[in-house]
Parts: sequence; structure tokens; C-alpha cells
Amino acid sequence: MKVFPAEAPNNTNIDEVIKQATANDPELLDINLNNLKWISREKWGALFEALKDNSTVESLSACNCDLTDTLGTLLCETLEVSIAAV
Repeated sequence: MKVFPAEAPNNTNIDEVIKQATANDPELLDINLNNLKWISREKWGALFEALKDNSTVESLSACNCDLTDTLGTLLCETLEVSIAAV
């Protein structure tokens, strides 16, 4: 078995990401929320709503974040709106 070193903690500030996504900040191209398990359902909802109108974000990573089926559905709705806008 190959052992991999532990990843550094993810210090992403979800409130700042939501603010940048809502403002369509051109500096926000990649959102990495990997390993953040403390994000509330309300904050996920706010992020997904902000991304519906966002035209700058190119990628979203959210591995190991304890996303539920309900949040997955919200993410799918966001993707549908984003793809339709292209």
C-alpha cells in the first residue's frame, strides 16, 4: 500500500467565496472547498444561488464535504441554469 501525506488544511473562507461569487468577481476562477465539513446548508444554498448568475467561476471542487442529496439537487439546478446561459 502506498501512503500519501496528509493534505494541508483547507482555510477557504466560505463567506468570502459567496461574496465574490455574488459580485461576479473576475478574480474568482476556481473554488476549492475540499474537506470543509462545517459548511451549513444555508451557505451551500447561498453559494449555489450566487453561481447561477456568475460568469467567471470555471471550476468548483467539493470533495469530502458531506454534501447531502438535497444539496446535490441544488447543485444540479445551478448547473442547469449555468449551462443554459452559455
